[in-house]
Amino acid sequence: MNVGQRWILIVMVIAIGAAITYAFLPLPGQTFRGEPATCGPGSSSSSAVFVKLFPDSVVSGTPSTPAEQELATAFENQCAGVADTRLWLVGAAIGGVLLVGWIVFAIAGAPGPESDPGRAP
Repeated sequence: MNVGQRWILIVMVIAIGAAITYAFLPLPGQTFRGEPATCGPGSSSSSAVFVKLFPDSVVSGTPSTPAEQELATAFENQCAGVADTRLWLVGAAIGGVLLVGWIVFAIAGAPGPESDPGRAP
């Protein structure tokens, strides 16, 4: 492994780590029916991974009427959509880093014309 390949590998590891970290950051605040809201219990927002694993944690408490249940389900769906978007973005970023890194890694490791032993001087 040459020096160029080492640097490419380091950059790839950092980029993939940043993408994975982004999946665990709290989701941004939402506006639901004109009111500010968060995708998590209380005044905090959960991460995309947590919302996908535990979608019922988005709304705190148990809705008592069918209308409240409908609103809670709509808000859970909105937060799940934001979480899906973030996770797709993370997956695309990781896939892009791996693809571009693989191509550049192969190019950086390819021998140049000056190292061709069969080349006439």
